[in-house]
Amino acid sequence: MSENKETVIEVSELLKDYDGGGTVAIYVGEVSSFTDYFVISTARSMTHLSGLHRRVEEHLSRRNVNPLNRHKRSDENGWTLLDFGFMVIHLMTEDMREFYELERLWFNGTVIYRDEDDNGGGARDSSI
Repeated sequence: MSENKETVIEVSELLKDYDGGGTVAIYVGEVSSFTDYFVISTARSMTHLSGLHRRVEEHLSRRNVNPLNRHKRSDENGWTLLDFGFMVIHLMTEDMREFYELERLWFNGTVIYRDEDDNGGGARDSSI
């Protein structure tokens, strides 16, 4: 398994551990020119969204993986995007996730991690 894929799965599991809902990681490298992986997770509230953002950045910083562009946090809209080059993480409130349906937009990708029901192990390497 590549180091990037391992990092993506690790971040997905971290989000699950901190109650990110319905966390999914999708390999989009064959259909995207700007990243290889999307990680999408739902936050219960704006405070939870900020906490997930902080936990992900702290965790990846310890591994010397830093965002490409450090944007001022704009959590007010219910969607935070963290761009690490090989991986883009979307942390969204439930309303935003339902509205944008990113998984449907990237249906040609391959799911490498899915937290099926928020209490079981994530499924790996399956199709959407």
